[in-house]
Amino acid sequence: MSARCPVLLLASAALAACTPRPTADLNPGSTVTPELRAPETDEDPAEAQSKSRWVDISIEPEFGCAVERTGSVFCWGRGPAAEMELRELPDQPPSDPAVYGTRKWGPASRIELVHDARRISTASSRACAVVEDGRVRCWGAVRWGSQHVYDVAGITDAVELEIGDGESCAMLAGGELWCWGAEEFGVPRPRLSGAVAMTVGDGLACGLTGQGDVVCWGQEIKSWHRYDTQFKQGQFKQGQASGGQPPTELDEQDFPDVLEVGRFRGALDLALLGWNTLCVLRGDGKTVCSTQDLLSLIREQDIGMREISDARGLAELATTRTHACARTVDGRAQCWGRNVYGQLGDGGSTTRESAAPVAGLDGVVELAVAEDLSCALTRDDRIACWGFDRGEALGRDDSHAHVVPDLKASSIAAFGRTTCAVDDTSALRCWGSDTLDQIGIAEVSKPSVLALPTSGDIVSFSTGWEACFLRSGGALQCGNWNAQSTGAPTFTPSTAIPEVHTFAAGPTPLCTIAGTGRKAALSCGQSFGLLEVDRQIKAPIDVSTSNMRGCVAHGSGQVSCFGELYSWNDQPPPREFTKIAGIRDAVAVSSSSYSDCALRKSGKVSCWVGQTETEWSTDGRTPKANHYKSSDTKDLDLDKITQLVAGGQHHCALSSGGAVRCWGDNPYSETTEWKPVPDLPDDVVELAAGNEHTCARMKSGEVRCWGDDVWGQLARVPTRVYLTPTVMDVP
Repeated sequence: MSARCPVLLLASAALAACTPRPTADLNPGSTVTPELRAPETDEDPAEAQSKSRWVDISIEPEFGCAVERTGSVFCWGRGPAAEMELRELPDQPPSDPAVYGTRKWGPASRIELVHDARRISTASSRACAVVEDGRVRCWGAVRWGSQHVYDVAGITDAVELEIGDGESCAMLAGGELWCWGAEEFGVPRPRLSGAVAMTVGDGLACGLTGQGDVVCWGQEIKSWHRYDTQFKQGQFKQGQASGGQPPTELDEQDFPDVLEVGRFRGALDLALLGWNTLCVLRGDGKTVCSTQDLLSLIREQDIGMREISDARGLAELATTRTHACARTVDGRAQCWGRNVYGQLGDGGSTTRESAAPVAGLDGVVELAVAEDLSCALTRDDRIACWGFDRGEALGRDDSHAHVVPDLKASSIAAFGRTTCAVDDTSALRCWGSDTLDQIGIAEVSKPSVLALPTSGDIVSFSTGWEACFLRSGGALQCGNWNAQSTGAPTFTPSTAIPEVHTFAAGPTPLCTIAGTGRKAALSCGQSFGLLEVDRQIKAPIDVSTSNMRGCVAHGSGQVSCFGELYSWNDQPPPREFTKIAGIRDAVAVSSSSYSDCALRKSGKVSCWVGQTETEWSTDGRTPKANHYKSSDTKDLDLDKITQLVAGGQHHCALSSGGAVRCWGDNPYSETTEWKPVPDLPDDVVELAAGNEHTCARMKSGEVRCWGDDVWGQLARVPTRVYLTPTVMDVP
């Protein structure tokens, strides 16, 4: 580590933090000068970039902006330029409150207030551009404030720009870094001179000098010192009897916010990856990243540095907390890190620790990355992106409906974000999954075989910490649904409950009905391994649970509901049932997030809003009782219904004629909000509903699914997910 500080433009109190610390050798030992050029061309990269239509790009998960060589700025997606009506939006469909996400935000269009931009940078709620005279002009909101257009005070002659939700910095022509953040009310102050590169995070920013010194600053460093001081003062108070120095009075100015990281000779660029881990691009075209967060240096611990394997010939870094991409000197791109939505661009969705080339992309002159999305500018005037296009700049699918390919099913069931079906070979196949982070969207969207020790049609199942599957044979198998590094997850049973007729997993409460008729018994509890028979309910017929409540159809058709609160107490309060007035002929029940419904023998459907009210002990620590409260029942305009299912915030009903009707779960409206249903054949025989999707099985065995597909629920890679680079259409 260098024995001196780089030239800092800081108050004297903060300078005290810029001192050498005992760490591992952070110097890569490279003496290669930071002047790289593609081996097959003598063309200067800066000159090549100037010939492209685009000169800069910055993206967020839901929007992005690019600077045209003419100085115009084009933005797309759900960003401040669209919300503030600073750019033209496509024609909007008629307003329909029952349809989620009908507003169209893309594609890219020119914004009106900037005509001479040079650089662009974005944060979650705003965007900023370097404009004439090097001023920084922003539009949007700082944090969660009101949206407006403004120039950052006191900044002129800026040539580079990086903004974030916590820290923002501009590099001036002379190499000075001026930065500002929410804690300083957006007033810039000088931070570092002689800078050649910078990077910003939510509460941390770092600069690189021409000598290779890396210095970081920000609220996260100050907060660490504050919490450390408070902790030590607390230790002193506990050990006052054993002597020691009393705590000193410190105000906010006494906590330094600057950290000298070390010297990386020949370094070209730097970036923050993960939770404040540092990546440095060296002059030899290789990248090293810390294995620990930078705050470990304050604790006098080694942050460690490892080289990213297969990352060679690099000239530029772009990172998020979860993945990174780099431009090579020959105009290609390499990425590594989290890849669940294909943001590495390698054609798959497997997370990688080593760098992999982006498929079919060349002529790259600039990179930009956001969570789950990556984009590049190319020499031939393209903006190419890959990953999850939440802003729908690359395209839009309004229907979100899909026929599951190569599947002839005899039964279907859904839970959460997963659907399972038994196919014509009696194999259980599942798709869509809460294990998305482990195996990626390309795998979870495939209907994959899941081996179970039981056979028969799928009646119902649950996922989560404890997965359970009920087949028509009556044995409820519970265990762990383990995600592998590649391929579909596997199921390992640990608990078996015989003769189960139906079960419900809300989560909490968890309930089963074992046996039929007068011998049937309702059992509920906190987990399927700790169920207890509830003898208050006689002859249970059906049970549904959701959001800390449950409902049971029992006896001759009565419906009784109860509230439940997850408790670590060995003696939870007794279960208290409330009969739903006016319902005496129920054959099935369903529960969504806010409402409960009953299917009656007449084929009618009645619904009501249910909620749990907990009564606590005097000290507020122990629940004394859980009361179920319901609104008045309401008969829906439905007839000849044979099946009733519920998802997270919707219910669906199937009639004897094969017609499907769905409605929203809105506890604040007296009017039934009917949900759109895609065109279906008239031979639907079974429905299954998950949190945000619904599936229908036809008499032929064909399965069609509709709704949200972000987790692969429709048995396809979502329409807004691109596993390889796709060109954005910009007028």
